[in-house]
Amino acid sequence: MTPDKFQALVRDECEKHGVKIIVSEGDAVCWIENGVETKCNGYFDDGEVSDTQPELAWCTGRPFNQWFPILIHEYNHMRQWLEKDPLWGASAKFDWFEWLGREEELDEEGALAACNAYALLELNCDTRVVEMLKKFEIDLDPEYYAQTAHAYAWFYFWALENRSWYVIDHEPYRTQAIVEAMPTVMSDPDKGEFSYYIYKRHYKAIFDRHMIAADQNTLFTE
Repeated sequence: MTPDKFQALVRDECEKHGVKIIVSEGDAVCWIENGVETKCNGYFDDGEVSDTQPELAWCTGRPFNQWFPILIHEYNHMRQWLEKDPLWGASAKFDWFEWLGREEELDEEGALAACNAYALLELNCDTRVVEMLKKFEIDLDPEYYAQTAHAYAWFYFWALENRSWYVIDHEPYRTQAIVEAMPTVMSDPDKGEFSYYIYKRHYKAIFDRHMIAADQNTLFTE
């Protein structure tokens, strides 16, 4: 399937389900929630928090191999929402991003639970993406995509320890040293292949070496 045909599929599905489409020709889009603007590469917002129309947004101002994966990733978040995937509902119960932004406080157990919920949501989303790349024969390498997906999913534990998000243009899935260290096959949490313990044992060192924190304050000190 060509990129244009895939975008047409996405547009048709958004129209069918009443999802507003936002496409920027720049290198980022602005996500606005509760009056707070956040610059990002793309997003899907179900509108529950702000009681607004659901939105799917992406930008096309970067090379194809950078912007198209964002589109297919955010589209699969929309699929999680439409299919009422339990992981979508589970993540919504936690104030993860509010905690990262220091708008809410969580104890260590609560912060870890929130982190796990969101990391598992992302891992499920990208497992869907890899399956879709193969099904539609989209011109992106599924093994390399799996590496970038792991870079993002494992990053959540780095964010937990540093209580900070990544800096734009220094995303973990665009940091080659991190991506190259990641698995080429999607991990299965049901088989014990994804956990904070595994992160600390196998991936923490490389994230600590290469990530740039927006705020260096930490929650966990070891």
